Amino acid sequence: MKLDTRKLEWAALALVLALGAWLRFQRTDLLEFKGDEAYATHIVHRVLQGGGWPQVGLLSSVKVLNPPLFLYLLVPLFAIHATPIFVCGAIATLNLLAIVIAWHVGRKYYGPLAGLVAALLFAVSPWAVIYSRKIWAQDFVPLMTAGTIWALHALVFGQRRRAVFWVALLPLLVIEVHFAGLALTATVIGLLLWLRPKMDWRWAVAGLALAGVLLVPYLNYQIAHNWNDFRKAVKTIGGQAYKIPTGMIVHPQLGYAMPRRDPWWQALWILNSGGIEDILGLSTRPELDVNRIWPPREYFRHGWRWGDAILVAQQIALLAALVWLAMRGGTPGRMLVACVLGPLAVFILARLYTVQSYFVVLYPALFLALGAAAQQFGASSFPLARWRGGASTMVVLLVALVFAAANVWFMLDLYGFLSRHGGAHGGYGTVISHKLAAARFLRERVDLEGLLRKQRYWQMDQWGKVERARLELPVLASQMTGQGKTDVDAVLVVDMNRADFPQPAPKQISELMDGKSVTATNFGPMWLFLIGR
Repeated sequence: MKLDTRKLEWAALALVLALGAWLRFQRTDLLEFKGDEAYATHIVHRVLQGGGWPQVGLLSSVKVLNPPLFLYLLVPLFAIHATPIFVCGAIATLNLLAIVIAWHVGRKYYGPLAGLVAALLFAVSPWAVIYSRKIWAQDFVPLMTAGTIWALHALVFGQRRRAVFWVALLPLLVIEVHFAGLALTATVIGLLLWLRPKMDWRWAVAGLALAGVLLVPYLNYQIAHNWNDFRKAVKTIGGQAYKIPTGMIVHPQLGYAMPRRDPWWQALWILNSGGIEDILGLSTRPELDVNRIWPPREYFRHGWRWGDAILVAQQIALLAALVWLAMRGGTPGRMLVACVLGPLAVFILARLYTVQSYFVVLYPALFLALGAAAQQFGASSFPLARWRGGASTMVVLLVALVFAAANVWFMLDLYGFLSRHGGAHGGYGTVISHKLAAARFLRERVDLEGLLRKQRYWQMDQWGKVERARLELPVLASQMTGQGKTDVDAVLVVDMNRADFPQPAPKQISELMDGKSVTATNFGPMWLFLIGR
């Protein structure tokens, strides 16, 4: 009886998507919700309540305001259900669609094994999971980059001349979501100049025009403000003067990842789980914790494990795949190589300081490169004739499954760490479940709006340095019902995943507040000190 390979492919794709969904939709209590997420949520809530549409987006890592497209994309999601956890789930669903696109491109233009391997490794990549389930601009990028690669293949190899509409539009939309899209756009332009596909110029103009229309509010803002952000952006070319001491990769007190100038490593790490200190910070390993802030708790890493070796092997396999495709992949393979190396070359030539999240513009090209090389190896390219066909295909699938298992193991290990510590002392911060509980307590216990108006809602990350608190708890509380009491003069928030000092006692806070009465409560690492009148 002959097997129906098409049905097997659909079954395999369903399993891959189920695995990707399981990684993205489980442990929603561990979702990130920090400053950017809170501010974006606040702006979108204001739009839905009848406020004006924003002209600009959030502040970028180089202190330049982004275009507002990210916020516009959030509006319909919050309109369906105005809770952060639902919106995170909707964003995760969009990223599952990016996996389907990667599978389709791989299968149609490289072969069934290419599509399956690309989709599998995309679905389980820890960084792809992390950057697919929070309210952040970069989480929209993979769907757009996947669409760009699909459109490029349709235009160049499928001779679909109207696909140029998406080739023109999508890279520009990536720029309007995050400025790392400039690297993608430069790469696409280079590919078009190299390959010179036949295209319908009317559709190209339409794509450019639509991107321009979406950019009009941002341009109006820049005109009104004398193009200040553009001048700042130009100064970042050639390297931003961060004055970071040599070897420092995280802030020694607060744990945030510092921008780096080794984009070749970051491009390799984004494949699976390299450079995880970008979100775990000081809690990643003791070598980063020079001030010994995290020692009472476990570090995420204490040396190498077998899984680390497998993940490094996957990165080596990517390098081998790129070399293979450059030499033997023909024009399709070389285009994939360009989609990986092009953005990387832009970052290097511009001498930019970068962080890990910039490199999501390489999705799904990284996984398609592995898939395309696997297809050639498994189908016909292995030098031993007796391994051609089925046997070599099984070897390729087995290797891909081992890589996938190591990725899943890493992600579950990461979830376990975040669960035990309520987050991490780095960019990840304290998880949303503890912040929701703290916000609910504040809604029921204090007059939060009154304290905000009087600027009596504070935080303390460094001992003795009391400042206005971040927005996440008030934003979460704004979606809850309840009327707090007015007998609290101020609230001091101490997030132990942000603080550079040991957990304080109420007596210490009282002394800091000139002897006022202090009541303390905590929700995981989130400590709330209610200061009496």
